[in-house]
Amino acid sequence: MSINVNEIINIRLEKAEETLNAAMELSNKGHTTSVINRVYYACFYAVNALILTGGYSSSKHSGVRSLFNQHFVRTGLVDGKWGRFYSDLYTKRQKGDYEDLVKFTTREEDEILEKAKIFIAEIKKITLNHIGKI
Repeated sequence: MSINVNEIINIRLEKAEETLNAAMELSNKGHTTSVINRVYYACFYAVNALILTGGYSSSKHSGVRSLFNQHFVRTGLVDGKWGRFYSDLYTKRQKGDYEDLVKFTTREEDEILEKAKIFIAEIKKITLNHIGKI
């Protein structure tokens, strides 16, 4: 079975939405650290879809961030505030996953979740606009 690039992009966008929904469910249950993890991955899947529109991909998180910043943020296709948000979110996810004493407040979680909803919507809009150019 052969899957074309547009199908992969759409799969990644769907995965982003599904993972964001999972983060919201975890938030309702008070699982703050897990929320940050799921929000990061939701954004990661969306960014992966976007970079694929440019013919780029990476198997590493650092590579995805680098490609996103180089080809989409620095070129002005994505607002710089979203590049900073994505990098900050990566750092928070790393701390939450690997540092024992890190705890996020409900307020931090709420802010990140709200920004992530906007981020994913923006990335999805830009991605769908670029699909026609592949």
